[in-house]
Amino acid sequence: MNCRIDLNKPCVSEIELLDIAIAFLFDGRPMSECRGYLLSEYDLNARDLGPVLERAQREVRECEVEFGTRLSF
Repeated sequence: MNCRIDLNKPCVSEIELLDIAIAFLFDGRPMSECRGYLLSEYDLNARDLGPVLERAQREVRECEVEFGTRLSF
């Protein structure tokens, strides 16, 4: 099996990943779509992405509580 590294994928900071994930969730898009997008567009792995996505969900939930709204993941 051949393995290829895509040098065209940019590296991104954890804060940038968090911002993108939160934007996906506020747009009402599913977490799976967000995960797929981030993994396909940026140089990162799923293991590192998990905690960032969990944090994004927590932050969105906190916002829901504060403003009395409900989003689905």
